[in-house]
Amino acid sequence: MWLRMLLSNVQAVVTEHPQPYKKMGEHGYVCPWVEKEYGGPGMGFEYSVIIIEEMAYAGVYGLMAGLHSDIVAPYIHSFGNKEQKKK
Repeated sequence: MWLRMLLSNVQAVVTEHPQPYKKMGEHGYVCPWVEKEYGGPGMGFEYSVIIIEEMAYAGVYGLMAGLHSDIVAPYIHSFGNKEQKKK
């Protein structure tokens, strides 16, 4: 079900919304691997790969969502304290 929603919504969510990162977060497209305890959907890293692939298929490149979700955020996840992780 999640994948079906992603496939049908990725372009609309990312390109047609005035605050795409906020909307992506609401749909679970940002940092899908983050645990529910810290506000994430609690899915695996493989979902990040699927999201980035679908964004590429939709022609969405400018947001650099993969950079934020899969390169920057893991540093906070690994080295941040609980308060920082909850943000």
